[in-house]
Amino acid sequence: MDKRQQTLSIGYFVVLLAALFALQTFLTAARDETISYSQFKLLVKKDLVSNVVIGEKAIHGEIKPQGIKEAVSPERLKTLGAEITAGKKPLPFVAVRVEDPELVADLEKAGVPFKGEVSNDWLPTVLS
Repeated sequence: MDKRQQTLSIGYFVVLLAALFALQTFLTAARDETISYSQFKLLVKKDLVSNVVIGEKAIHGEIKPQGIKEAVSPERLKTLGAEITAGKKPLPFVAVRVEDPELVADLEKAGVPFKGEVSNDWLPTVLS
């Protein structure tokens, strides 16, 4: 294999890898509704969230069907799928985590199931 052909193969690999990362980012971002931390805490108090996962930088979970109209604007509600707007399916959300020593107590008090998550940052570190 000559040098030019090897460089071309590496170039295709890099372009393919970048395309996969872009596709993953696009698909992940499109599904989760971004809410503020204060809105998340309000939904917790009203028992309108479930399946909460607390990460180092973000909190993921689902807004229960009965809380979707309260959590999103009417304009955004029009863009959501029919199952979500009809109240048949929960809406996935993400909120930026804020250092809050009372968070676990608030989740337990509201009876919200939750778990922790360790972030895996090895790939961005290797790529940088």
